[in-house]
Amino acid sequence: MVNDSKIINMKKINNKLRLIVFLSIIIVILLVVYVIIDHKNRQTTIQKNSVDKIDLNKSEEVVLNYNYVGEFPNLEKTALAYEIIKREIDVDEIKNLINNFGFQEKDIFQGKYSYYASDMDKSVNYDAKSNFFQYLSYEEPIKTILEENELISRSKEFLEKNNLIDEKFKLSDPEIKYVSSDGYNLIMVDHLVEAKYLQIRYNLLLNESPVISSERKNEPIEVLVNLDGTIKKASAMILFGSEFKKLGQAQLTQIHDALDAINDGMGVISEVIDPNSSYSSLTEEDFIKSIPGLGQIDIGKNVLFNNIEIIYVWDNNTNSIQPFYRFSGMLNHAYSEDISIKVLIQALPEYLYKQD
Repeated sequence: MVNDSKIINMKKINNKLRLIVFLSIIIVILLVVYVIIDHKNRQTTIQKNSVDKIDLNKSEEVVLNYNYVGEFPNLEKTALAYEIIKREIDVDEIKNLINNFGFQEKDIFQGKYSYYASDMDKSVNYDAKSNFFQYLSYEEPIKTILEENELISRSKEFLEKNNLIDEKFKLSDPEIKYVSSDGYNLIMVDHLVEAKYLQIRYNLLLNESPVISSERKNEPIEVLVNLDGTIKKASAMILFGSEFKKLGQAQLTQIHDALDAINDGMGVISEVIDPNSSYSSLTEEDFIKSIPGLGQIDIGKNVLFNNIEIIYVWDNNTNSIQPFYRFSGMLNHAYSEDISIKVLIQALPEYLYKQD
């Protein structure tokens, strides 16, 4: 009986030892996992004073009062930023793009940054500095008028056929406007039957958010379609010689703080459209010149924002892609009550940027 009792006690001790060893192994595994996760988080979190600030070339200040109508949307509280990795541009890639439009290598004129070709029917140009491609047709359309959906389909087919959609991004749904022409300028109209063209804009999407160029500041793809379905004009951002990798993740500035910063003069007007005059997507400098009275303070100059979204700005000067807020709304001004306006403001908090 004594031996049996000893055996039982030994088994209990062995079981306890096994349990202790097992728990020790679990603790070690958990510690290793914690260290790995903590290290990964430290690697992917953007550190203070580490980011170069994107300069959107703000012109002279426009004194406006900015307000938001309703409640702010529930946007993501964090976002990634990216580092642009540049390689030497393969000139053959650009030439192959131009060849899609029926040109031979001997037809291409090459400047310091630009690549250009033209004939009696069309011209194409790629600017390697701004990363923008442009196509223009000189042919007159026939009088056939297609349905709106077919015109949109033709625009997308044109982009896909000629490799004008940068494969690094997704293509957004189209944004359309009906436009006519007075021979010199495009003018917005209310219906397709009044229009001469259907203007179709597309965003390139990164993490489901639009990507714009710091130089252009608006949608990177625009197609002007004749009503017979032929393409009058097209422009697209194509980033030859550039890839990107994650720089890290950061908490974003709160929306109300971003709105306060805009009212403090830190925002940049990216687009203004006045449908009552010749249609154009104005720069901030053009906007100041085009709207009477903007150089003087008065009570009537209020902007009522009704939408805000997170977008990404691609910038070749800092070699980075950074999140921005884009506020959209209407300008309430004595000159016109129908002027739409978009304003950009950095979404990364100020402490992440390098200090001078």
